[in-house]
Amino acid sequence: MLRRLSLRLRLSLLLGVVLALGLALGVGLLVLHAGARVRAEADGATRLARELIEATLTRLDAAPDPQAEIARLLADARRLRHVRVTLAGEEAPAQKDVNRAPQWFARLVLPNAAAT
Repeated sequence: MLRRLSLRLRLSLLLGVVLALGLALGVGLLVLHAGARVRAEADGATRLARELIEATLTRLDAAPDPQAEIARLLADARRLRHVRVTLAGEEAPAQKDVNRAPQWFARLVLPNAAAT
């Protein structure tokens, strides 16, 4: 069947197949390594949030207005990506469903959420 096609068309098809396979391999590798990269970024954001909270808590005893210091901590923590910080007993703000990843992709890539 391929022998009936011109040499130019056969070479174009071969190049197209090689490019498609390369693209599929590249996408597969990106998805395969995405989980580790997402975990690394989430761990970094969690570590930063923990350090921010610990630094604020050490200053809390000496603060003239501890409630204002806690409010400032919560305002700063809300700017962190991938981390939600709330006070114990406080209701967590509702999550937005805007631009959520498909469930199959989230299960493949995202780490489990941790509460600390």
